[in-house]
Amino acid sequence: MSKDNPKKDSKKKLLIAVIIAILLLIIGFYLYYFYPQIVPGLASTSLKEDVHVLVIGIDDLESVNKGEISADTVILAELLVENNEIKLTNIVVEDCSFGETVEQEEIEDLMSLAGDIVPIDLNYYFALSYQGFINLIDNLGGIVITREEELNVPDLGLSLKEGNNQLSGEEALNYARWYDYTKDEEDRIKRQQEILSAIIDKVLVNKSLKDIPQLFTTAVDTLKTVDTNVEYTTVTNIINHLMNNENQKISYNIVYEEISEEDNNFQ
Repeated sequence: MSKDNPKKDSKKKLLIAVIIAILLLIIGFYLYYFYPQIVPGLASTSLKEDVHVLVIGIDDLESVNKGEISADTVILAELLVENNEIKLTNIVVEDCSFGETVEQEEIEDLMSLAGDIVPIDLNYYFALSYQGFINLIDNLGGIVITREEELNVPDLGLSLKEGNNQLSGEEALNYARWYDYTKDEEDRIKRQQEILSAIIDKVLVNKSLKDIPQLFTTAVDTLKTVDTNVEYTTVTNIINHLMNNENQKISYNIVYEEISEEDNNFQ
């Protein structure tokens, strides 16, 4: 599977505009949330139509005002079968928050918003909390990122050296979410692209697909931190497609979408 390597990107002076939605790489969801159910059917399934899923990162209650949950991440993840492409469109939504719980109507409002941006019929969603992301990375055995310089953020437990660094789930989350007020948003975007590349390296390039039964032993906890309407057969077909089509191209896009007070149904 082809991918953008962070070190090569820096040498070529290329910066891929990807926001925190990268943390919720749809591949990781499919591999770790559904794998125990789909193993027997992998050989007999096929993916014939494109898949479009709205991925929503839900901020933990401890991280926001009491009684309010925020959608910290919104991404449109698309698997384009004929093009052998995974397309990630990061949607930056201004002030997207819910009450103490996320209602189905609010999810549908977000799906409608995403559907207005691209000419597709968006039927699927996947919501993941911060803890769900941490579980995903920890069940991978952590990920490795490469730093060009040291980074120390004591309040977040980050002490990274120049060169390769092994990150746990919590460290990966903090690394991607931390905002350096001495720099612009592109600095954080670049770190989030590093996280994406590291996940792809671990899950696909290193052939971890075959090791999922062992890696999944503790991933059941993730079930408590996700919500989705993606069908069993769709997930099965996606896994099978990825395992049999390694030369996937990954493309990124970013859209800033501001919700007016009149149209905001999330608060």
